[in-house]
Amino acid sequence: MIINGKEIALEIRKKISEEIGLLEKKYNITPVIATVIIGNNLSSKLYLKLRDNACSEVGIISNIII
Repeated sequence: MIINGKEIALEIRKKISEEIGLLEKKYNITPVIATVIIGNNLSSKLYLKLRDNACSEVGIISNIII
């Protein structure tokens, strides 16, 4: 059996996006994730950039506090 990770990730993001849409309709709120970053670690910056992109795809507001 071959597992397609990209396809699975898309399915998960689609489901999360739908759930967030229901949350926004029912409670009139949008989920937010905030991160406090200290220092200048390039790996951390890359992780946060990828996380921000994923959050924006599903409707989560992502804030980075420097």
